[in-house]
Amino acid sequence: MKKGMKMKKYVILTNDDGIHSKGLKILYNAIKDIAEVFVIAPAIEKSGASHSLTVWDVIKVKKVKFEDTYAYSVYGSPADCAKIALLTLAKRKPDLLISGTNHGPNICQFILYSGTIGAAAEGARMNIPSVSFSVDNFNPDDFSFAKKIIKKIIKLVFNKKIKIKKGTVLNVNIPYLNENKIKGIKVIKAGNIEYKEMYKVQKKKKILFFRHIIGKKNPNRKINNDAQALMKGYVTITPLKFDFNDYDNIKQLKKYFKSNASVMGGDNKNRKSFLISL
Repeated sequence: MKKGMKMKKYVILTNDDGIHSKGLKILYNAIKDIAEVFVIAPAIEKSGASHSLTVWDVIKVKKVKFEDTYAYSVYGSPADCAKIALLTLAKRKPDLLISGTNHGPNICQFILYSGTIGAAAEGARMNIPSVSFSVDNFNPDDFSFAKKIIKKIIKLVFNKKIKIKKGTVLNVNIPYLNENKIKGIKVIKAGNIEYKEMYKVQKKKKILFFRHIIGKKNPNRKINNDAQALMKGYVTITPLKFDFNDYDNIKQLKKYFKSNASVMGGDNKNRKSFLISL
């Protein structure tokens, strides 16, 4: 690199739909002119993998051709991809980890199941600014508007107009609409929207086969969460922080056990007896 030239931002790109997904290619092409991009993704679709890791098995990784570059195809989870990149394969600490573009939204309670968000959460856990992108369509043909939004948001992150705190994932969902029908961008909380859901069960010989079915959501509600805003035509941005502590209950329980020390028994023998009985 010549003296005085700025080093390009270094980005790790991954997903949960797999190395061959259209959304991954669109995301790569959206940012390759503004960043140096390292691509690593599951070899097969891993939707719903959440933040799972491969624990006992060996993970196979192959270098494969990807668009106008090379990528790494991983026989593991999205979070495996993020971890392997950050600990071994990436040539330096990245400025950003991006997961997506997911085929289908990652909103409300479904963020818990998302492999897209799981990969981004692993980046955030390792103190890398992380963003997840999703489009509100499970079989999108046209990513042209999503590509514009993605590039715009990434530029804002690079220019520090959008600051991502340590341990936070910026979760972005994009409506699958023509550009002139988009109502704007809403920074909004994740909701807990009601869905009709059930399992369809089939029996073949002595084996039961279960298929999870989700019914339609109700769009006729006041916009106060990500799911409702997305349905109304807004691009949604939801900062997610993965702190599982219930601080109110911690305070309440501390207070209880402090003021009721006798509950634990007056001596070590009684205390041990109490703990065994729990």
